[in-house]
Amino acid sequence: MDQSFFEVVLDNMIDGVYVLDNKGNYIFVNSAYIQFLNMPKTTLLDYNVHDFLSTGQIDICVSDIVYSEKRQVVNLKWRNF
Repeated sequence: MDQSFFEVVLDNMIDGVYVLDNKGNYIFVNSAYIQFLNMPKTTLLDYNVHDFLSTGQIDICVSDIVYSEKRQVVNLKWRNF
């Protein structure tokens, strides 16, 4: 199976899915994630996940935990807004 097959499968999921490279740059985002963030796909693919940290849109980058600790993260305490 080629990469386009997996992209179609991921793009048709109802949950937001994104893939980052090892520096935190977005390399894939599905339609649900784009809709959730309300950003054009082309704009989002120019972003780095740390851009959202610097603007305060997120307060923790789960991907940093995954990369540094080499483990999955399944439970976070969310702050109340």
